[in-house]
Amino acid sequence: MILSHSPVSETFRERIEAALAGAYGIQVEALDRLHAGTATDNLQVRATDGQEWFVKLHATHSELDAAGEAIALAEFVRGGGVPVPMLRRTLEGDPLAQDSAGGLSVWEFLGDARTAESGIHGAATAIGTAIGRMHELLSRHPAARPRLRPARDVIDLPAALDRCDQLLGTYRNERLEDPDQLWALEALARRREVLPEIAEALAGLPALTTQVVHGDLAAPNVLLRGDEFAAVIDFQPPSSGYVSWEVARIAYDPRTVVSDPSWQEAAGELLEAYRHANPLMRADDLHSALVVGAAYVLASTYPLVTILSEPEQADDTLRSYGRARHDAALAMLERVRA
Repeated sequence: MILSHSPVSETFRERIEAALAGAYGIQVEALDRLHAGTATDNLQVRATDGQEWFVKLHATHSELDAAGEAIALAEFVRGGGVPVPMLRRTLEGDPLAQDSAGGLSVWEFLGDARTAESGIHGAATAIGTAIGRMHELLSRHPAARPRLRPARDVIDLPAALDRCDQLLGTYRNERLEDPDQLWALEALARRREVLPEIAEALAGLPALTTQVVHGDLAAPNVLLRGDEFAAVIDFQPPSSGYVSWEVARIAYDPRTVVSDPSWQEAAGELLEAYRHANPLMRADDLHSALVVGAAYVLASTYPLVTILSEPEQADDTLRSYGRARHDAALAMLERVRA
């Protein structure tokens, strides 16, 4: 994976070395922290035998049950033939190892793959095929069977309006000087303005399918080799969600929408490939993805609330993503209006 790296402290390194040696029999030669998006809890490890591993940290023991459920979902999808990195189990055969600080899981490292954060164009057909196959598999997962729900339930409009009003009321009277905070306040006001309109568009849609989904199907979690699909990573514990929303997250990837004039073509290619790979999926769900995707983002205050209330926690990556996400949602809204 082509990701940025940073070194770790000696104390941290000793902890990870001890955990990997004791639970997995892995002797560490080199270890670096990986930075993908806003996540900093992943490591690249090279063992003394030359093998490389992706190590995901689970910060507290309370997270381990959820992590185990997410791993089981990833293995379910991998067992159905969708590319997912191989999990390395502990010497005892467990999916996770615990240590004094929490726990960790160890995965195949796909060193020749890159995330889809540079855009989906060129790889749209490959991504759509893989995601369609994944959703077809997940429709049979025992945690939740597919069912129809009203499209208006994609967002809670009163709650979304209330969140916007509270933030606007708080920060409009602040003496903001940070240009990103000023932008976030303006973006929040724009979202507040269009929320009733996009909620009306949702209400005009047919009932949509909910089923078990990946849970975080964004560009950083889709890996590519050139224009070929390499893997999908970072599953969440199995839960039911709108298929339209999960498809929209990758079909209308914000970075693609704001940087590629042919983003609508790329989305169309992805949706067509998805339809062929998952022919049982209702056409209504795919046709509704644009509206659902725009509505979900416009009803969200992320990451605007972080930029406003915790600017020290908003690094350049998050600020750039926030602008792309907002601009993409407005571009999608314009397309909905057309």
